[in-house]
Amino acid sequence: MTRSKNDEENEKINYIQSFYKSLFNDNDEQF
Repeated sequence: MTRSKNDEENEKINYIQSFYKSLFNDNDEQF
């Protein structure tokens, strides 16, 4: 199955959001 460009972008966004969530655990509501 081929991955679309959009899927790759979404993965990056999810990864970054997860990273920031782990840095700022008390600010989960922002995400």
